[in-house]
Amino acid sequence: VPIDELQTRYYFRFTTRDACGVLAAITSILSRHGISIESIVQKNVHDPGKVTIVVITEKTKEIAVHSALREIDALDAVTEPSRMIRFL
Repeated sequence: VPIDELQTRYYFRFTTRDACGVLAAITSILSRHGISIESIVQKNVHDPGKVTIVVITEKTKEIAVHSALREIDALDAVTEPSRMIRFL
């Protein structure tokens, strides 16, 4: 199977500003790319004003994941590059 067609679950970690609407923006982008969320957790980090958002997805295609992460990383509220791990 070509990597873009691979379907699996994913772990995402986003580091963002602690502001209203950030979580909604991220979940909206995931939804537009057809990525369904299995679970989501938001935690404060040691840096004041920042939070970590962890998302576990349902099975989805790799190509959708890369497109969504590029769009999420372009948000002003995202302070570090997104992290992704595949669950095979």
